[in-house]
Amino acid sequence: MLIIKSKKIAGVKYQKLNLSVDHKGIRVITYNWLDLFQAGEEDIFEMIYTKRCTSSPCVVEGLYSIPQQKILLRCFQGCMNLFLADLRNNSETFLKTERLKLRSSWSMDSNLYQGGLIPEGVVWGVEQAEPNSILLIQTSRPVDFAQVQMINPLDEQLGTLFDGIEFSVIDAFSREMKTVQEFLDLRAQDNRVDELTGRLSEVLERN
Repeated sequence: MLIIKSKKIAGVKYQKLNLSVDHKGIRVITYNWLDLFQAGEEDIFEMIYTKRCTSSPCVVEGLYSIPQQKILLRCFQGCMNLFLADLRNNSETFLKTERLKLRSSWSMDSNLYQGGLIPEGVVWGVEQAEPNSILLIQTSRPVDFAQVQMINPLDEQLGTLFDGIEFSVIDAFSREMKTVQEFLDLRAQDNRVDELTGRLSEVLERN
């Protein structure tokens, strides 16, 4: 299971899952996207990108990470399987994975969701569960697709956590895929750059 922490939004319906003692402390918030937008959250997630799955089946090409962005995923049409892997190395659920089913129509079934908020450092991938499914990927600002990272779902650090799921890595991305360790190294470098940039800004402001 995966910890997905997100703020509660006034006026938005959400579901709290009842989990066993083994999963103590886990909080998964899902939402009805119409309620989310009526609460004014469209201003936060203003950039919308579309992923269409028209093949059968639409394979999971890899696990994606969009640097320094919280991602809102929404199933706009049909039904999709969402795969999550926690690569936040300071998290209680580091290297744990989760699989959720996204459906475009709202359902009180605790196993079906319209979408979810993906925290920074959690990677995700999707495959279609029904033909002609469409996923909306929403972000708070424009995405530099050259910076989008793909994590190899078959990386040994993920072990057999996706056991039973057949992943297919297409040639177009095969040289771009990173291991879990490479991903963590890149994040460490990014954090270091942010830290140094912040210190430099403070010095410039004082002078």
